[in-house]
Amino acid sequence: MVFGLEVIVGILFCSLVVFFPRASNPLMILLLLSAIFLAISTAILSIFYPWSNLIVSLTAYSGGILIARTLRTIKAFTVFLLVLSSLDIAQAYFTSGPPPQGMNSYALYGNIFIANPINFKLGIIDVLIICAMAEHWKERKRGLLPFLPAFLGLITADFFSLISGIEGLPLIPFLALGFFLTSWINSHIKKPINGKEDQGNRFT
Repeated sequence: MVFGLEVIVGILFCSLVVFFPRASNPLMILLLLSAIFLAISTAILSIFYPWSNLIVSLTAYSGGILIARTLRTIKAFTVFLLVLSSLDIAQAYFTSGPPPQGMNSYALYGNIFIANPINFKLGIIDVLIICAMAEHWKERKRGLLPFLPAFLGLITADFFSLISGIEGLPLIPFLALGFFLTSWINSHIKKPINGKEDQGNRFT
């Protein structure tokens, strides 16, 4: 694993969320359904890497935005992250072992994958959460905060992996940590929006 590559990829997805114009929910649903249709079609036709990365990106991007708009409060989003973190830890525990050096064709649709020489992969759920966290803070008009959860979570995971020597860490708990730290930072820098207190900071 190349140190910091996950951070770079995570920031790139945050940039897609932050800098693309806001699309309506029906349009995002259409994009998500189109990505799923493309995944099924290309799998049937045995068209895989590198096109699978585009399909995974579209799915995670649209799905993450829809999740963030559904779970609008910090409390709801926190519960969502805690549940997924628990499942991610359990999955890592029960499937522990040496990380695979390659990937079968159909598993490509569950990951952003870069082949040799680095064999980099980032799971579709991880990317979905990165996009959801970015959208969560984008909706609150909080400047650069949409980039912070992914950056803090992924850089912490990289340093932990570097120090411990453990590869294939479950990333969702680290992403959740990044979100919690960002929420704490936001609670200390929050400012009124249009003369009113930002209701998105409340745990309601």
